[in-house]
Amino acid sequence: MRRVIYVLMLGVVLALGIWLLRPTSKPEAAVSRPKATVSKPPGEEPEPRAPETTIPVRGQPTDREAGAGTQPATATAQAMDGPAMMEEIRYHLMSDPKRAERLAREYQKRFPGGADIEENDALLVYAMYNQRDVDRARAEALNYFKRHPNGKYTEKLSELTEMRPRRNR
Repeated sequence: MRRVIYVLMLGVVLALGIWLLRPTSKPEAAVSRPKATVSKPPGEEPEPRAPETTIPVRGQPTDREAGAGTQPATATAQAMDGPAMMEEIRYHLMSDPKRAERLAREYQKRFPGGADIEENDALLVYAMYNQRDVDRARAEALNYFKRHPNGKYTEKLSELTEMRPRRNR
């Protein structure tokens, strides 16, 4: 009899756990990315990560999601202004990090003193990291630390690349 009760209790606990861990979706809501604190042992590939920002969740597919925006990144970038290009970089950061990198490089060329250049430089590091190219991401993070010594993304990039910026004394 006790065994039956234990089995039933175990079933209830498992069902409750599965119900609590079920995926939930909130269309048209803002989703904040959780902070990853576990570092991978050497030799394992890193998981793609996006910057810790609030990203809007899309409810309906846009023209771009439906396949209308299949042009190469450089051709698309020529027709965009700075804010539109930054939105495009953020959009492709996780799904197509190579395209995000190309767009970020194009932004650096076209808008070297742009209002969003610091964020662009940080997104470039994330794009390289999401391509699982940690060495290039670290090199680009060093460039970020040099260009923006007191940058607002310094701490996040330090955690991502497991590097600390050098401080001039």
